[in-house]
Amino acid sequence: LTAPAVQFTVVYNLMIAYNRQSVENDGVTPITFTLTVTSGNGQPAAGVSVNWSTDLGDLTSFSGVTDANGVLTVKITSTQTGRATVVATVGDQSINAPDVFFTSPS
Repeated sequence: LTAPAVQFTVVYNLMIAYNRQSVENDGVTPITFTLTVTSGNGQPAAGVSVNWSTDLGDLTSFSGVTDANGVLTVKITSTQTGRATVVATVGDQSINAPDVFFTSPS
């Protein structure tokens, strides 16, 4: 008796937060994003690979692995003025952070 191969796809719950919505575009002052990854039953998902991307600014890292609490952070700075969208990707799942803004010094 031969059965077809079965593949399982892990589905995670992704939640992303940031510490502020806007900063000056001085290239130094960061906005920190915190991604929390949990399993389908709400338990922290440790050791999960995450890729980060943005359409504006400089990220401190483009990839990382969640810690024992299922958490990974990244910071973004920019010398450009404008809106930045940061995306965290886990496998084939992605989550967009709320847009953040880099403003000219007043």
